Amino acid sequence: MKDARKIAEVLLSRHKNVRSVFVKLGERYGVYRLRKLKLVLGENKSVVTHRENKCTFRLNLRKVYYSPREQTERLRVTNLINEYFSGEVELGMVFFAGIGCYPILIAKRCPRVKKLVGIEINPIAVKYFRENIRLNRVTNCEVILGDVARAYRRFVGRCDFVIMPYPEGAYRYLTHAIRCLRDNGICFFYTIEAEKEGLERWKELVEKVAKEEEKKVTFLKFQRVLPYAPRKYKVRMDFKVMS
Repeated sequence: MKDARKIAEVLLSRHKNVRSVFVKLGERYGVYRLRKLKLVLGENKSVVTHRENKCTFRLNLRKVYYSPREQTERLRVTNLINEYFSGEVELGMVFFAGIGCYPILIAKRCPRVKKLVGIEINPIAVKYFRENIRLNRVTNCEVILGDVARAYRRFVGRCDFVIMPYPEGAYRYLTHAIRCLRDNGICFFYTIEAEKEGLERWKELVEKVAKEEEKKVTFLKFQRVLPYAPRKYKVRMDFKVMS
């Protein structure tokens, strides 16, 4: 903790916009994927305003899931949407949408996407999502408070793409994503890759779930996103769903 305090003193002295320094206490926990934080130095306020990719996000670090390390990945996916779709995109869906980082960034950078919907189970995250819609002045985003396992039903067969940024558990919702997609719709599926196992088991699972829904899949891209643990990585698999 002494070293943490010294580092905090340097950060506060060099960066005048930084008012608080916290340390992480353990891994994320619970349905909302929160993390316990301990104040090292500065104001004991965990509500912050963060800028990334020319967007502004308000959030409470203790009450919602947010990872600044993933901002490069969010931009990468946004650029891929512009690459994958040459024409108008009626509806994009984001499962586990958090404070709205994906939908809001896509709304600002993908002019062909007409509407974006995010589903989020944490009511505090939903509150910040709505605030962030206003802060960023986007008009084509909607947030739904609820469990993906039930809320998805309104969107069966309606979505051009579905993003699933929950690598630890998104596989449990593959059926829901595939049901939401239109013919030739694209899923951005996140999971954890172990070096020994590779991605074959996840490809097999995607194909199995698609077959159960009487669909076929074509894999478009595999992306290692970030290290997750020793010899494990957070990865993204993009695949297209067809009848």
